[in-house]
Amino acid sequence: SFMFVNSHLTAHQENVKDRVKDLKKIYAMLNLPKTLPLKKKHELFDSYDCCFWCGDLNFRLEQTREEIIRDIDDGVSVLETDQLGWLMSKGTIFRGFKEHSISFRPTYKYDPGTDKFDTSSK
Repeated sequence: SFMFVNSHLTAHQENVKDRVKDLKKIYAMLNLPKTLPLKKKHELFDSYDCCFWCGDLNFRLEQTREEIIRDIDDGVSVLETDQLGWLMSKGTIFRGFKEHSISFRPTYKYDPGTDKFDTSSK
C-alpha cells in the first residue's frame, strides 16, 4: 500500500521551528479511516509499504548567502548546514523516512538567462 502526503510549509530561513510545527500539525490532522490496522501503536506511516511526503518543505541552509556561494564556488559541500538533514538525523522530523542522496548544486533563483545566482536585492 502507498501513502502520499503533499504540503507547503512556512517559508524563510529563520522559521524552521514553524516548519516543524507545520509537520506535526499535518501529521495530527491526517484524515484516515478509523479502522486502519496499525502495525505499531501510534506509528501511522509504518502501516504502509511506502510513504511519500512531497511538496515545498522550505527547509534552508544555515549559512549566509555569501557563505553558500563562496562554498559552492570553492567546491565545498554545504549539506552539513541543511536544516532538513540535520532535523532528520536528530529524529525530530520524518522518523523512518529516507531522503535520496543529494548530488546536485543547491537550487535557487538565477539571474534570467544565466547560471549566476540571483543578484537582485533581498
